[in-house]
Amino acid sequence: MYPRQVFIESLASHPDLEISALVDVAVGKRYADATKWRLGTDTPPGVGDMKICTHNSLSTKDIDLVFSALPGGVGGPIELDLANKEFSSSARPAITDSRSMFHYSSLR
Repeated sequence: MYPRQVFIESLASHPDLEISALVDVAVGKRYADATKWRLGTDTPPGVGDMKICTHNSLSTKDIDLVFSALPGGVGGPIELDLANKEFSSSARPAITDSRSMFHYSSLR
């Protein structure tokens, strides 16, 4: 199983969500060049061409919700930093991680 890819596939197929950024260590690379898609399906439309960015480069004005599937050692500090940033809405976005999400079917 490839939980991060299942996570991306689930989010990409959700009718009310849009993946607007991908954060990982391969900054600047296209997702398709940085990752071998292993699910036996096509990479979701638009995802393969997205450039991987740093969390510091994200524009918080358009973020309503942050999903994180980064490993704990990497993800923890990034998730905490994002949780403390100012966003355009009056409420901070929910920060969630895939480590605590075992059933992706609820996203579909």
